Amino acid sequence: MSGGFAVLDLETTGLFPGGHDRIVEIAILRMNGEGCAEETFSTLINPERDLGPVSIHGLTASDVLGAPTFRTVAGEVLRRLRGRVVVGHNVGFDLRFLRHEVARMGLSMPPVPSVCTMQLFRTLGMDLPSHRLSNCCAALGIPHEGAHSALADASAAAALFRAICQRRPSAVPLQFSEEAEGLARDWPEIEARAE
Repeated sequence: MSGGFAVLDLETTGLFPGGHDRIVEIAILRMNGEGCAEETFSTLINPERDLGPVSIHGLTASDVLGAPTFRTVAGEVLRRLRGRVVVGHNVGFDLRFLRHEVARMGLSMPPVPSVCTMQLFRTLGMDLPSHRLSNCCAALGIPHEGAHSALADASAAAALFRAICQRRPSAVPLQFSEEAEGLARDWPEIEARAE
């Protein structure tokens, strides 16, 4: 079991994974238990529907036309998350979409150990008008260029996570628990699929 963290960020067609909204971009940054970068994965996803509010993610139909579907990259995505504590800004949103996409394939994900940087930031006691990723980063002097790009947001969330860990080390579980390891073994194995 490798342990460590996987910072996850998704861009989606909307806010409702239980409806018809889908993932259009995904980024995963894997870090070891000390928060050092190990691997980066990022891809556009063809949602097999319209892209929703283009003003948010900035993607056009031509951007995703030749992109893989989620089904095609699902094995790679899950392999990169398996055995890791998943970190993200409002991580519950991303995990709901991921769970829904896996369910569309007739599979299920186990409970996922996760850490939300939005919630962690609140433990610092800084008063902000909004706890959006860009605001939290700005409060700690962390650059966040290219907001609403999955890779830019995952990179910013990873930097925010490291900064909070330095300020409040007791707020974050830095060891991968035996319970989390047991959950990781229950993740589905998905073979790579050609389109």
